[in-house]
Amino acid sequence: MNRFFTLLCSVAFSAAAMATDYTDTIKVTVNGNSTTQSATISVDKQTNGKYTFNLRNFILKAGNQQIPVGNVTLTDVDAYDINSVNTLYASKNIRIARGDLPGVTWMGPMLSEKAPIPVQMVAEQRDNSLYAVININMKSLGQVIQVTFGKGYEIQNGGFENYRTESFQGIVGAVSGEEPYNWHSFLSASGDNMIKQLGVSKSFTYVSDNIRPGSAGTHSVLLTSVDFGGIIANGTITTGRLNMGNMLPTDNSNHASLDISNTATDSHGDPFYTLLNGRPDSLSVWVKFKQETPNTQYPYATVSAVITDGTYYQEPLDKKYDNIMAEARNRYIESNNNEWQRISIPFEYNYADNINGKAILVTVSTNASPGQGGGTDSLYIDDMELVYNQNVNLSGVYVKNTEVTPADTMKVQLTAADIESLTANDIKVYAANTNAKVINTSFTKSNGGATAEYIVYSNDLKSNAVYRIEIADIATGIESINSNDARQAAGIYTTDGRRVSTMKAGRIYIVRTADGKVTKIAK
Repeated sequence: MNRFFTLLCSVAFSAAAMATDYTDTIKVTVNGNSTTQSATISVDKQTNGKYTFNLRNFILKAGNQQIPVGNVTLTDVDAYDINSVNTLYASKNIRIARGDLPGVTWMGPMLSEKAPIPVQMVAEQRDNSLYAVININMKSLGQVIQVTFGKGYEIQNGGFENYRTESFQGIVGAVSGEEPYNWHSFLSASGDNMIKQLGVSKSFTYVSDNIRPGSAGTHSVLLTSVDFGGIIANGTITTGRLNMGNMLPTDNSNHASLDISNTATDSHGDPFYTLLNGRPDSLSVWVKFKQETPNTQYPYATVSAVITDGTYYQEPLDKKYDNIMAEARNRYIESNNNEWQRISIPFEYNYADNINGKAILVTVSTNASPGQGGGTDSLYIDDMELVYNQNVNLSGVYVKNTEVTPADTMKVQLTAADIESLTANDIKVYAANTNAKVINTSFTKSNGGATAEYIVYSNDLKSNAVYRIEIADIATGIESINSNDARQAAGIYTTDGRRVSTMKAGRIYIVRTADGKVTKIAK
């Protein structure tokens, strides 16, 4: 009996261990407006090798309003190994279930009671983390809700909406101030204790309600410079960690750095780095910059972003680094009459192709030159985001090495012998965007033909397009027998299915012509 209970507990533990819960930030976008909140997603591998995906207790938040949706559950989710990343995909019509929280009136079950709700989901499991994009088509509300879960493709807290308190005992007493979640300034800096005590006697970052035009948020972050007896300390913020190592501003021991092996965290428990799995095309940000006393020699603020392999990297540089995948820089941000302006900075991928990007260091400063500008300069920052190429078109399609013109639906004709031996591996689909992800969602053979469907996702998984390939027997629908001319043949086949380039006298060929017609020709 004891052995039976031991075995039962072991089986139960193994089954439970297959499910993994991920708690992270989600960004919910409805009609172009986005909000962020926390959520938990459970991913459970089924016994048939497929997965169950469950967004639990989903509550749609918009401003001060909350709409409890419920549990969004997808079963029999397909899994694909794409570049060693476990990629999950499903497109299903589902009924939303009640959530697990007591005393809540869940709207999802009511909205999906009459008709199931179309849900499309794609997710990546890697390094004990989950990134997912879920599109929920609420037809009854006339809305598509896009839920982006997890990290790896965005700048965390890029809207500068959420803040934590950092404090330090300075030489003139305790100093405390607000720094945005996932961002760091002088209050959370490392370095020489005496220099830090002097440097953080004043705060450099502030929560601001001065937001950029059209923002859906309520806050931005304000950076200010400080004059310490003729020494200018630029207002600076970074996704890494600042170090204060020397009273001379130009000394490179004063820097921002990242190192994903560093286990240090800020007062909120967040690390001093931002992970990145994507290959963004540009960085966009809204800024409002003012030099209290214009400095014609040093008039510019600056924004920089560097994608690395996650090993140690710092700016300003103390040596040449060979772990850089890409960088985006703007060292010439002008005041623009102290008006809000949107800046877009392209990434340059001019480094070694063998660098695998894993982290990004973003740094913003009130002056492009250390220790320059004035002691009362101000820089507001709002809505920073990574921008990805959303091109999901195809550049090439090949079926049994026969080139097919890309289209939403492609009709291909093969010989019966080729169809009989056809597998999914005989179909090659290439995206126009080299950073896009191509997923073969289905391949079926029936009635002497075959069909295949592919979905192409942008690198950040935010955009997609579905393509269908319909393959039929080339002999089906032959319209006539000609004796001499192949009329600009697009494909010539022997009756046993071999493709040839020319026709020989005394033989019969099947010809697919440039205008899409199929004929049998006796040469």
